[in-house]
Amino acid sequence: MFSQEDYQLNIDGKTTPIALDTPYQIKVGKKMIDVTLSIRDTLTYSDSFLQFSYPNSYKVSEMELEQGITQKVLMTAEGSGFMVQEYTNLDPSMMQELLLKEVTKESKEYGYTEKREDYERTVRSGQTLKVLRSVLTYKDDIAIYEISSFSKKDEGLLLMTIDMNVSENGPGKRLINMIWDSIEFK
Repeated sequence: MFSQEDYQLNIDGKTTPIALDTPYQIKVGKKMIDVTLSIRDTLTYSDSFLQFSYPNSYKVSEMELEQGITQKVLMTAEGSGFMVQEYTNLDPSMMQELLLKEVTKESKEYGYTEKREDYERTVRSGQTLKVLRSVLTYKDDIAIYEISSFSKKDEGLLLMTIDMNVSENGPGKRLINMIWDSIEFK
């Protein structure tokens, strides 16, 4: 997952290239000390709107879509994952249905059938969210899209999960469940 010596350890102005989980002996003053850099299995993303946990095998990709809209995405190689759009100038709650229609449109035109299974979910910070859920099926393929939002006055979050390989223990399901189970709004 990580290449050799991708990291730098800075001690008192001296930089040493190091790799994860590799023991090193580094001289500090007149003494040699043992150093090993490791990463936790579960990482935490936190900003002014939300916080959630995710596996260390993923990286949060963040992009400013336009002024006032920032998108954060975690995706598996199979195309499953979690997306958060942060709006600082408008309440995105009215866009839930529109986003769900847009992300399912091509699949439905191709021949997928849609079953809606909307539900409510209470997140770790105590808010209850209305979740729009679309289960698309075509032959043996199943794709599940979920859209939700959390809003404050003139700002908020639009949340989307995409589960492309609906296996109970697949990486997409584990990633989505970990984020849903840990997400907190500030």
